[in-house]
Amino acid sequence: MSPSSSRSRTRVSARGRAVLVLLVAAAVFTAAYVLGVQNDAGQRAENALLRASNLTSDVPPPLDWVSLQSIAVIAVLIAIIALFRSGVGGVVHALAAIAVAVVSAKALKNVFLERPEFHLENPGNSFPSGHAAVVSVLIMTLLIVLPSTGRWIVMLLGAPLLITISAQLLAYGWHRPSDVFGGFALALGTLALGAVIRPARGPVPPATPGLRRMRALLMGLGTLAFVVALVVGMAGLGAGVNERILLAGQIAGGGAAVWALALASLLRIPARTRTA
Repeated sequence: MSPSSSRSRTRVSARGRAVLVLLVAAAVFTAAYVLGVQNDAGQRAENALLRASNLTSDVPPPLDWVSLQSIAVIAVLIAIIALFRSGVGGVVHALAAIAVAVVSAKALKNVFLERPEFHLENPGNSFPSGHAAVVSVLIMTLLIVLPSTGRWIVMLLGAPLLITISAQLLAYGWHRPSDVFGGFALALGTLALGAVIRPARGPVPPATPGLRRMRALLMGLGTLAFVVALVVGMAGLGAGVNERILLAGQIAGGGAAVWALALASLLRIPARTRTA
């Protein structure tokens, strides 16, 4: 087998995984928009959730930490890591993914996507969530610029942070569940698109045992969260208890958060090529 053939098959493998993640992200984004925003029943359920929320702008950390300053600091940290591991190309790749996710979330919400007014309650489009998109794209970009040995640590620390912010966005009435799902999917899809356009080269190292176990754990917990959210949500809708619907939305948002991290761990930014 020639070296060029081996490199080609490796690139196809890396690009193939990125394509798969991109398709999943696109499907989730579309489903969240169609079922939660463009659907009468979806709007009714999310309005019930908002009635149970405590609408306020005075929120505690970690949601309160999300600011232009904190975004800039984390982006610089990511750029430094990317520079050492992947060179200037890696820095451009990482920062472009962050910028595209942030800008596209704002543009989609304010310009391109519309929310039909099936109900006069809570009018106006808030899909996708810019907060969910920016926090998740920062965590996931940090995840993919690191080597396999360090990724499970980012997943371990990033999962509770993303789960908490997702729950806060709903609890304080800033967003609906579909918005949060859309924000996560947009961030994941942006990173996957970057990996499709610029796939990793060289041999793809196998995932470390820690990364494999963490990925499997997050996928399992995410799936369980979706099942529990469905049960709690159906019970809440049946009994007309808005607080249960809010709880179901928070559980589902947590499930989406950990699944997004698990899928992001399949992506790679090309590492710097070392010559002997």
